[in-house]
Amino acid sequence: MDYLEKQQKADNLRNSGKTKEAIKLYQELFEYYDQQKLHDKAGGALQMVGVSHKIDNSTEESLKFLNKAADYFRLYNDMVGLGSTLRDIGITYEYIDNLVEAEKYLDESAKILKDTDDKNGYAITLAKIGHVLTRQEKYNEAKESLENAITILEESGHWFFLATSYGHLANLFICQSDYEQAIKIIYKALDIYDKEKQEKIHTRRYSQAWGLLAFCYANLGELEKAKSFLQKSLNIVLSADFSVSATAVVLRDIRAKETLEILARQ
Repeated sequence: MDYLEKQQKADNLRNSGKTKEAIKLYQELFEYYDQQKLHDKAGGALQMVGVSHKIDNSTEESLKFLNKAADYFRLYNDMVGLGSTLRDIGITYEYIDNLVEAEKYLDESAKILKDTDDKNGYAITLAKIGHVLTRQEKYNEAKESLENAITILEESGHWFFLATSYGHLANLFICQSDYEQAIKIIYKALDIYDKEKQEKIHTRRYSQAWGLLAFCYANLGELEKAKSFLQKSLNIVLSADFSVSATAVVLRDIRAKETLEILARQ
């Protein structure tokens, strides 16, 4: 297996929730790329070790490796890699509900990436900032950040992160109990996913879109739609071959428990 194939295999393992196997391959890739002085790829492999640990709910290990990756990118003055890694550190802090640290690292990521050619990376960070601001109930600031991200991603045509950003915007409307507006946004994301028809979409983001749609319809009293869409969401989760810990994260993200509680009360 050459190193391009090993990279693709590691990415596929990570996306399917098989994190321990992915981590082993990423560590091998880091050693190889570092020896070959391919510093951007080496830093990226180290970063993916950290991301994989987060998927596996090992947040302490995740932060350890992400900080190592950030130091590596600083050493070689790779601002794009550094900005991307700081974003992942922020996302990890958000995952453990430390929203103050999350916002700090995401803001630093945005400042760095804004001055690079990585406009998609900058937009992705803006979307994550919007998500964290939503959780802090700073809805006006969150909406502005998300809409700025969507504008950039619409222009660049980066379909996956555009759909993801629509998901964050829909969640903002859900948090404000504006379920009808959230539904309109979710369908925009689903239109993108269905149009692309790539293996990559059969992951947590695709299942999350259907799960959030079910949650909205449940709150609007359209129970048959809610049941149907929740089942579709769960089918995607179960067919993705996630690890147990990764499955638990997805079930949380699709609000499965809340939707079932609403349906049980009817």
